Amino acid sequence: VHASFGFYQQICMMIFIGFGYLMTFLHNYAYSSVSYTFLLSLMVGLWGVLCEEFFVNCITDTCNKKVEIDMMSMVHLCFAA
Repeated sequence: VHASFGFYQQICMMIFIGFGYLMTFLHNYAYSSVSYTFLLSLMVGLWGVLCEEFFVNCITDTCNKKVEIDMMSMVHLCFAA
């Protein structure tokens, strides 16, 4: 297990469970607030990882390199969300 897995796990719990269930006290929007939080967090996080990898690779002149997703990319995904 990677050393930063605990850090990743805590941040993801804060993003997905904390923000998702923050709005469930509104009875009319309880399920949609959780689902929109999950959907937007994942979309923004993946977009952030792709943009970060693209710009880092283009700055170092390796634009044709494949995007590699490792544990630190997953931590950056949670921070981007």
